Amino acid sequence: MESSKTASVYLLMQNISQSGTSINHIGGLCSFTGLGGKHWAVLVQFENEDFFYICEITRIPETKASGSGLIDWRCEKITDKEIQRDKVGNSIEYLGKCYLTPNKLRKHCNDIDSNNTKYNLITNNCQHWCKNLIKKLNVSIWKFFIKRFFIKPTAVITYMGTGIMVGIMLFSR
Repeated sequence: MESSKTASVYLLMQNISQSGTSINHIGGLCSFTGLGGKHWAVLVQFENEDFFYICEITRIPETKASGSGLIDWRCEKITDKEIQRDKVGNSIEYLGKCYLTPNKLRKHCNDIDSNNTKYNLITNNCQHWCKNLIKKLNVSIWKFFIKRFFIKPTAVITYMGTGIMVGIMLFSR
């Protein structure tokens, strides 16, 4: 039987758009952190290991349309070089420590309620999945949100202001 080990938990935010495409704007409108247009993944590094486990959603395509499909997941070993390779704009935030085994980590990934449900850019996406996994790991994401709010308050205010304007335009018809 595998022994539990101390593991450090990180949030990886990968830049998915190099331009001002609609995903950046839509994601930004729905983000209180100003991090629209970022793909979220959870990185877990066990004590005395030089690699990470990357835990993230993937999608099982239903159609060829972008943004559709069912949510699936992966939890695989990855090196720090693979994490940063060709990824301009990536950021990694330390969230805290937990105590578990690699098999328990995979079980937590498998047990997330949104697995095998329809992906939705606004209501059922990588951020929701990662928040659920972080909760299962008993690590708090609130320090990250508070830190992000105070580091980038103008981004938060801009996105919230834009969201309010869009809401007014949509509901004033």
